[in-house]
Amino acid sequence: LKRCVLYDAPLKVLYLNKMFYSGQMCNFPRPGGIEKYNSDVHFIHHGDGMVDTLNSLIEKIKQEGIEEAEAKAKQIEAQAQQRARKIVEEATAKADTILSEAKQDLEKMRKSDELALAQAGRNLLITLRQEINTTLLKVIKEEVSGTLSNEMLSRILEKLILEQIANPDTDFIVVLTPEELTALDGFFTKLQEKIKKRITLRQFRQFNRGFVISYDDGKSFFSFSDDALGEAIMTYLKPRMAAIFREAHDSEQAAV
Repeated sequence: LKRCVLYDAPLKVLYLNKMFYSGQMCNFPRPGGIEKYNSDVHFIHHGDGMVDTLNSLIEKIKQEGIEEAEAKAKQIEAQAQQRARKIVEEATAKADTILSEAKQDLEKMRKSDELALAQAGRNLLITLRQEINTTLLKVIKEEVSGTLSNEMLSRILEKLILEQIANPDTDFIVVLTPEELTALDGFFTKLQEKIKKRITLRQFRQFNRGFVISYDDGKSFFSFSDDALGEAIMTYLKPRMAAIFREAHDSEQAAV
């Protein structure tokens, strides 16, 4: 025998030169003594074709390993691509959510700023209106005070009292400032002689000019003081002032 090769595996195969046996007992010499192999043993003789067979087997094993590795690599690549797509989709969805929330926050801030500006504008108009009303009322009172001379007061009082003299239950009370009471003392003396009826005179310091008159002995009063006349004139002017403010507001809104 020229050559003996032993494969000790689940299927034990023994290749011998130019001979083939199956199911035989083989005494195979190894260092340290002779070992027996009594199992499925194959003695194969294929001559020089044995090397080709081994090479084919090795190539087949390599090919199968390569194909398996390539399949595994493709599987890993597919899983990686799927995971990458999922990560990109999640990142895109998160970015869209963040962008949407940011847009909503900006819109809320814009509306809040607009409301704040509108409220500030309304507050400014209210403050301006109050300032104008206060100033206008002051001017009106000054004009009324300047207009209510002693001569005018005497004419107004005489007219009001003469209109009510026919009523027998009339009890006149006239309230004036101390200065006007002194200035009109002679006028009231003559008026009482004329109407043959007593007029009760009182002084009051809560207004600057004008008077307050009662026809029922103080149960009710009608004020012709500068304050009362100024308020009456303001009541008349307020609708017109409100219209002016509305026009100013509408013009401002149209400009915006």
